[in-house]
Amino acid sequence: MSVLSPPDARKLIEALLGDLRQLSTEAKKKHNHVKEAAESGVVRVRNISTASGEVNLLKNLRAASNELLHPLILACATRQTRLVQIALLSIQRLVQHRVLEGNCASVVVSELWGLVEAECEELRVLQTVPPMVSADLLVTGNTLAKCIVMCFRMHFAKDPVVINAASAAVRQLVGCVFERVIQEDGLFNTELIVVAPPGGRPSPKSAPPTLRPCAADAYLLFKDLCLLINAKPSVWLVGIHEMTRTLGLELIESILKSYPSVFFKHQEFCELLKSEVCPLVIKLFSPSLKSTQVSSQQQSSRASSNVNAPNDRPYFPIAMRLVRIILCIITLYHHLLPTECEIFLSSLIKFVDVDRRGWQRALSLEALHRVIVRQDIVKWLCENFDARSNSSKVLEQLSHCIFSVIQQSFMLSKLSYESDVEPDVIHPKGSSGFYFGNVWHPHVE
Repeated sequence: MSVLSPPDARKLIEALLGDLRQLSTEAKKKHNHVKEAAESGVVRVRNISTASGEVNLLKNLRAASNELLHPLILACATRQTRLVQIALLSIQRLVQHRVLEGNCASVVVSELWGLVEAECEELRVLQTVPPMVSADLLVTGNTLAKCIVMCFRMHFAKDPVVINAASAAVRQLVGCVFERVIQEDGLFNTELIVVAPPGGRPSPKSAPPTLRPCAADAYLLFKDLCLLINAKPSVWLVGIHEMTRTLGLELIESILKSYPSVFFKHQEFCELLKSEVCPLVIKLFSPSLKSTQVSSQQQSSRASSNVNAPNDRPYFPIAMRLVRIILCIITLYHHLLPTECEIFLSSLIKFVDVDRRGWQRALSLEALHRVIVRQDIVKWLCENFDARSNSSKVLEQLSHCIFSVIQQSFMLSKLSYESDVEPDVIHPKGSSGFYFGNVWHPHVE
């Protein structure tokens, strides 16, 4: 927890007094209860400032956070624009300077939830939520889930500015949740002692009891993201009715790419990869399915919708993000998921077939190129598949695939040349040179 220097603490006092006075002035006409609460807050802050020394000023402010918060919550409850703006700004100050205590966080989050439902000052709510989640475990568990749900819901707001801000906030919150796991793992190097619950097996709606609080939150978040992408109702993120599949896949990719240590250290997260992520990616990317993506007009995946609609066509933004996830799994998690990586490589190879769309082939070729340029992965493929007599020859199939593409490229170039260019006007007689892209390049002496 950060500690304010005495000058900073005094500046905070002045800012809080200014906010409360401004709140009292704005509320005096129509909201007398807010005015009285703000004036009481001014007296309370002054008393704390007078009675506290430089050392314990911040501590005393934190002890009185419930009283300081009361007029701000009342102001938010009015849904009056100016009062809400002042209150949220003051709440942001309390959060930024670590004055708000954990027992007050749930009250603030509930009031923010009400503002979101009333579509009141959504942008300022989005400016308030991330600092609360970034603070030192100020919000956890269901309160944390509520913060994330708010940002997801505002991703479908009417204002494009709010939509963009909500998208950025969601990414920031997801990153904060997994950063907490890394910090928690650094603090506790020993295994967690688990006491078996008296009712038998734990509830499927809760995290495994072997996970500590921060890891449990991240586990439930990651699992719900997979469910939402698969058009199933979420369990922990209660209140999300829709989510764009592109955003969900981007979040999965970001988590896999940025926090591999979480999946290697916690077997529970590795199991999620096997049971949720890989089946989902295989289902959406399988070459045997004609359509596994939503159309460009309807990108959102709803719990009540059918994932594999028969009239849907392959959708480039979804396919591109699936390829990125596949590439991430192959390059970072091949030691954990050897069988799944074999399936993914086979799928990429099949998507290079000539009957595929041009952009599908290009995506797969780019991914395969990034695989074969990694010496460690080529070595791993050889040791685990091609060098074993009873295993698939994955590296051999990959080599044949690339060879076929190169051969087809030369054949197409030759056919194009023979059909489009007459032999007697190819180049001046007696000149020497070479062709590249059906263009004659003469040698210069």
